[in-house]
Amino acid sequence: MKNKSIALLYGALTVVLAAGCATQSPDGPPRAPQVTLEQVGSVMEMGVSPSGGIPMQYVLKIQNPFDHEVKLRSVEIGTIGDAGGYSMKQVRHNFDETIPALSTREIRFRAWVRVLIESEMRSVDHPVLLRGIARFESPSGPMSRNFSARVNQTSKVSSGS
Repeated sequence: MKNKSIALLYGALTVVLAAGCATQSPDGPPRAPQVTLEQVGSVMEMGVSPSGGIPMQYVLKIQNPFDHEVKLRSVEIGTIGDAGGYSMKQVRHNFDETIPALSTREIRFRAWVRVLIESEMRSVDHPVLLRGIARFESPSGPMSRNFSARVNQTSKVSSGS
């Protein structure tokens, strides 16, 4: 009886996982707008360590592939771990931005970061890995898109040979 219950449990999990993979097919219709994130400018710390951090500008690029408009409602963003040039605690920004059908929109925002590593030149030029989630409203209901970005890259940082 116990083996039969375990077999049923594994069977149910297999069906759920297969269904989950099937709904995330890259060949199917998009489930949410595409989102990319870029850092605007560079961090020049110059040996100053303010207790609250320093402001960093970002631009969020949202591509709406749908034949109807969507509204950006919020973005949550933060660094992955405490490695790289700076760290950012998970922050949430609320928006009420309309992205028209079949178009791309750039939205700028600012977040506070804490410098972790300075170079000999007193600049912060080490890459940082960010991840986030953008939440939208559409005529068909709420939707969200997870995204990640490697930012704070300068010409001093090589990406390999």
